[in-house]
Amino acid sequence: MGELRRRGEAVTGEGSNTFVKSHDDTINELKERLLGHKEQGPKPGMSNEAKAAKDELAKDPYNMENIYALGCAYGDELHWEKCCNVLLRGWKRIHESSDLDFRFDFLSKLCEASCKLEKYRQALAVFNDIEKPDAVEDVRAYYILECQVFGYNKDFQRTLDAFHNAINGADFGTALGIWAACLKSLKLGGPAVSARCTMDKLAVSDEERQKIESIENLVEMGGGFRYGHQEDEELVVLRRRFTIVAVVVASVIIILMLYWLETRNLDRLKIARK
Repeated sequence: MGELRRRGEAVTGEGSNTFVKSHDDTINELKERLLGHKEQGPKPGMSNEAKAAKDELAKDPYNMENIYALGCAYGDELHWEKCCNVLLRGWKRIHESSDLDFRFDFLSKLCEASCKLEKYRQALAVFNDIEKPDAVEDVRAYYILECQVFGYNKDFQRTLDAFHNAINGADFGTALGIWAACLKSLKLGGPAVSARCTMDKLAVSDEERQKIESIENLVEMGGGFRYGHQEDEELVVLRRRFTIVAVVVASVIIILMLYWLETRNLDRLKIARK
């Protein structure tokens, strides 16, 4: 079952084939996204790998390894809706497997697909079914995934704790890759400033501090992330609520003024008749 493992894809949430990305790889990817050089939508058609995985699943529709293989193939092609739908078929059956590594990989991929589709509550429910692994690499992957999921669900403290656990004992290069992978969720969850302070403490040279700055600047400029856009939507909702409240208050004031004027006019008429 080892050939089915795809830890790098699950933990970074960006479809890489390594545990964490180097600074140069991260910078290049963010630049490609910012400049529109990298396709963001699903790849057209179906790859040979996906077709083969689909055929295998058709032969044995309840085979969990086949379900996972097809889900991964769809994920590789950025067909996240298909990936999620396939993996959901095995979600509640995954604990039938006695292989802890396979359970971790399966649920991590479903978590990733749920996050890609912005089904953050679903991602949280899936994450809660993941057992904390024993291997050092998997433990770090677990904390990265925890940081992402709880960040998307805007749990400040859990997001920050997960980030600190993920970089605990890591060298600067590894910590930088983890921070880049978690930066969107850190911003959504709230503790981005605290996480940045932690990263600044890890940096021991101007070059390392510049690496932190360059990654964050690219993210802020919109390198594939929608943090600023989502904040704008929240502001729009708040403004709408404020407008509604203001209209209601103004209406009540106008009604009270009209009532007062009407009462006053009636009192004048009574006095005139006397």
